[in-house]
Amino acid sequence: LRHQAASMMWDASGDLFAVSKALRHSSPTVTAAVYTHMRAGKQRAVFGTIADALEDAGAHTLHTQGLPGA
Repeated sequence: LRHQAASMMWDASGDLFAVSKALRHSSPTVTAAVYTHMRAGKQRAVFGTIADALEDAGAHTLHTQGLPGA
């Protein structure tokens, strides 16, 4: 139950430090390593953010293609 609660609090708040304090862990490292688990929704959101950033980076470099010396 503590693992589920930690994961749900992390999903809801995005603040691992606050979750660690709420569960009275010695450090956020303990909370991250032992108690929190990335749920499917959060995993999709993280990978979606990374995909968006890569697409944006690709769009910024497309304008240089075809230019001499690019």
